Amino acid sequence: MRNPTPEEGLEVEDERRARLVAALLHGSDRTASGSRPGPFGSLVAGIVLAVVVCLVVGMVILVQRDLASGSNPSRPAQSASPSP
Repeated sequence: MRNPTPEEGLEVEDERRARLVAALLHGSDRTASGSRPGPFGSLVAGIVLAVVVCLVVGMVILVQRDLASGSNPSRPAQSASPSP
């Protein structure tokens, strides 16, 4: 195995660079012509996000209301009628 000359080394680097550029160009062409999400994708995502936010806000409101009323769900409720 012999050492490559500087000219051969430059030639190898040029070929490697050309292959890399061709691969990058081919990859960018492929993604540009690939399937794109439909026009309703962002609309559906926005609706889902709004529903999730409403659910979280509703749960926070319910928990705060429950804590403010002073009821403790860990204690069983006392019955109104006396037990015999």
